Amino acid sequence: MGLGGDGSIKFEAGFGTIGEFFKCLAYHLKRLDYHKIGDIIEADAYELYCKVKYLIISTGSRVEDFVNKSVDSIAYEFQNAAEKIDAAIKSGTEAGQEFLQRIRRELENETASWLSYAPPEVSAQIARQIAAAGSSINPSMRADAPMLMAKLLEAPQTINHLNTIAERMTPVMGDKQDAAAGFASINSCMQGTQYEGRLRNAEQRLAQAEPLLSQPFLWNSSPEFITAKHAIEHAMYA
Repeated sequence: MGLGGDGSIKFEAGFGTIGEFFKCLAYHLKRLDYHKIGDIIEADAYELYCKVKYLIISTGSRVEDFVNKSVDSIAYEFQNAAEKIDAAIKSGTEAGQEFLQRIRRELENETASWLSYAPPEVSAQIARQIAAAGSSINPSMRADAPMLMAKLLEAPQTINHLNTIAERMTPVMGDKQDAAAGFASINSCMQGTQYEGRLRNAEQRLAQAEPLLSQPFLWNSSPEFITAKHAIEHAMYA
């Protein structure tokens, strides 16, 4: 994956397999536990990869829709979508509710949802927007936000993955903050609800977790994740 001289993203994958290519790249990033990403992908290409992933998850776009689109076109589409969702959440409009419903569908998939494959920068943007929904003027959005945040905490595969998400919960994708600020937003979203304490639970589950090699992306609350984490033979992988 790289950037061509004509300003388009270049993939070493056929049109019909572009979705599998994205998932393959996600596996490589997981193997590295999101360290030294520059060893396998250029920074500019990774940024575009994250923006495409965000658009797929947040707007329902198809990965094939971005083939042969220019870098500038994708960057504009990402910025426009993120700003519209931020505004819709703040104002409590229908577009904000549609975004949360789309995230709910992603989170309800047991495996292989686009969100489960999302890099930390993308999960962080989703977490930031869910946290904002927790203080929306729309009571329905406020009610949905804690559950969605709790479920999103089941996506990280390692403690570093979780910490990186907290660091990246900034208005500008790719910026960093102290992880404590991100964790404060996460906890605030769930405070006073039945989901309070879910961050602590996730941290406990991930405390000794290593990247699961040759395994699907699993929600970290699933029995399969716990089994795989402890390297116990499981019929699912027989």
